Amino acid sequence: MKICFAAPENAWGGALGLLRAALPRHEFVALGNFSLESLHGYDVVIPTMSRVMEALLATADRLRLIQQVGSGLEGVDIEAARRRGIRVANVPTDSCGNADSVAELGIYMMIGLARDFRGMAASFTNRRIGEPRGTTLMGKTIGIVGLGGIGKALAKRLRSSMSG
Repeated sequence: MKICFAAPENAWGGALGLLRAALPRHEFVALGNFSLESLHGYDVVIPTMSRVMEALLATADRLRLIQQVGSGLEGVDIEAARRRGIRVANVPTDSCGNADSVAELGIYMMIGLARDFRGMAASFTNRRIGEPRGTTLMGKTIGIVGLGGIGKALAKRLRSSMSG
């Protein structure tokens, strides 16, 4: 089976290497970028951040599966794939731990931005302690757009523990 990985070889922390080790009888082709131009000759495509729309699906001669590495399928024309008998799958965020790790990364980034992590790194380099001052997340209001798996995991972690 020939599998197209629409990303650089080492993307996502070496996920392709893990796939190759787990499935040694299959041929994996890393495109080196996030751009799909043809699906000709592939049985499976892992589009990563590439869009898979009607025109691209028309280039598929033997494609049987579009397997997204994350939860988002907004870049895949699911109906066009179904019409061609191509299955579409993803990794649901609420059942694999992906939502938890992304939510925690979001909180990490909020803290980093509030504390001005870039300015702090420059201060340490210049041997200045206590600059920049930054701010705290205490008392701040966070807006979450969408309450899918990641949004719910983020809301759960940011919920106030104070009661009435």
